[in-house]
Amino acid sequence: MRPLTLPVMQDLDGRVTLSHNRVIGRMAGLRAAWHFPENGPLGYLSGRRPVLTIAVHDAAIIFGMDVRRS
Repeated sequence: MRPLTLPVMQDLDGRVTLSHNRVIGRMAGLRAAWHFPENGPLGYLSGRRPVLTIAVHDAAIIFGMDVRRS
């Protein structure tokens, strides 16, 4: 199983907090398509194709491996 990084930046009590998390699981490539209305909030994606689509099987997320607060 390969670890995949999952950085999360959020505002907690007025301080920016960056936490580096990990997703562990078996990754596999997929084929996917999407369809968005041109006048909807994701209309800029209308007519476009995903660059990369992956699935993570048997996944576990490890939170708070490295946390930095400013």
